Amino acid sequence: TTVIERSSSHARTQASILDHEYQKNGLDRCIPETWVERDVREYEAADYVATPSTFAYQSFLKHGFDEQKLLCVPFGTDIPESNQEESDDMDDTFHFLFSGHLNLRKGIQYLLKAWDRLSINATLILTSGIDEDIRPLIQGYEDDDSIQYMGYVDDLDTWYNRADAFVFPSLE
Repeated sequence: TTVIERSSSHARTQASILDHEYQKNGLDRCIPETWVERDVREYEAADYVATPSTFAYQSFLKHGFDEQKLLCVPFGTDIPESNQEESDDMDDTFHFLFSGHLNLRKGIQYLLKAWDRLSINATLILTSGIDEDIRPLIQGYEDDDSIQYMGYVDDLDTWYNRADAFVFPSLE
């Protein structure tokens, strides 16, 4: 039995969403049709395709995928207990945490625009890498002292404990 885990929406849905976002933001990038076709052939060859969400599941149905071969298995996590000592070393500023690759698919373009409009005493902490193709979009925010670019972090649970809120405007 072969099960493919598709950690996002159907390849055609994903390509459509990303093509729209790249065009909207004036960037030259799209998912090559050969990649989409390869993924679709893999879905059809598998006995089952596991998706992590109702949105992803529905995207497969929208593209005519056999529901008998489709599974919805949400991602799980072991949430550690909050460690108050770790959160006490931050100042009194409200801290928002974004953890996910900085790219259009994860909605960073909307988060940064929204952040720019806010007038609050808060810090936005970004814990991940930055896709090179979106660097032009985030350059205007690099001098904003209320945004901390941490890059990849090995102790993500520590950052979750330090944050007051998690923000994740993912498009899919």
